[in-house]
Amino acid sequence: MLSVQTDVDLKQRGIDEAQLKTWYKKNGVRDYQRIPITDDNNSSYADSLFEVSKVLDQLLEKDRIVYVNCTAGQSRSTSLAAFYLCLYLRAKNWKNPEEVIKAVKMCHQGASPNSAAINLGLQRYKQFQLDLFEN
Repeated sequence: MLSVQTDVDLKQRGIDEAQLKTWYKKNGVRDYQRIPITDDNNSSYADSLFEVSKVLDQLLEKDRIVYVNCTAGQSRSTSLAAFYLCLYLRAKNWKNPEEVIKAVKMCHQGASPNSAAINLGLQRYKQFQLDLFEN
């Protein structure tokens, strides 16, 4: 489980994170990580997508199924999914983020990835992507 919910998200919904972790563990979720992402500024959003995508990749490297959640399941989690698929060259159309975003929207009804933050992040971290591609 990779949560991008903020402290405010949890508080607004009356969620006690310790109880949530206990429930997840009791129900077979091996890993629970929460790395808050705020989406009120595209510049910091892009940087957060990059940082959290590295954590997502580490979890996936362990051959785990990773459930990514934000609060509504519409923007932050789907933006992370599209960003990750492009940055780590995991999508067929990774060179065309708009195509990847369309695919995410087709797979997840109600998805509303932030294409501006995704594209900004991909521009900012192009060298990281090039280094991955070379290896």
